[in-house]
Amino acid sequence: MLNLGEFISTFLLISLGLGSGFVLPTTSSITVGLIWGSVIIIASLIGGFFGTTNMNPIFSLYQLLGEKIDFSQFFAQLSGQVLGALLAASLILSIFKRTNTLNINHFAAIASSDRRTFNFLIEFLGSFTLLFIIETIHAFLKNEQLALLTTGLCIAGLIALIGPITGASFNPARDFCPRLVFICYQKKKQEPTSFKKSLLSSNLAPIVAVLVFSFLLYR
Repeated sequence: MLNLGEFISTFLLISLGLGSGFVLPTTSSITVGLIWGSVIIIASLIGGFFGTTNMNPIFSLYQLLGEKIDFSQFFAQLSGQVLGALLAASLILSIFKRTNTLNINHFAAIASSDRRTFNFLIEFLGSFTLLFIIETIHAFLKNEQLALLTTGLCIAGLIALIGPITGASFNPARDFCPRLVFICYQKKKQEPTSFKKSLLSSNLAPIVAVLVFSFLLYR
């Protein structure tokens, strides 16, 4: 079973978010944050007509651990997120592969340094902070539109702050799926690429963050 809202919203998130990097290849971290924050709001509004719009496996996992959804709902959301991200990344690749010199940075959240432990810690703290902010927003703001706008702005701020350091994924679907699409493309061209670079910080760190956050909140 597939959550259509997750599929549509994640497809929009990845296609518009990654696509902006090709349309505006050189821009400030603040602009990048505002773009992704705006895209999250747009994708949530559109996808919300068809289902849930977490667009992020760690948010779905957080709801599962908090018993807000069951396993069938979790896997429906996860399926939509993964398929939406894979389709969006494939679309971006097919559109821009002939007009741009592609590299892993176009698709994945790549850290600016090779300090793996430091990158992991920063991405963990960013993801943990994001979860805390969203939990606080939904606890105090009952207006869904205002909560969505506030969430988008907070995510924009975190991306602007942490993006220059780790790439600010906070989302395995946003990083791993486009990363996988790109590495498959590179293998077909028989060109080397660094699939492992920032893999743990961009994917494992958010997962560890949601496990720690859920443990502290629900213990």
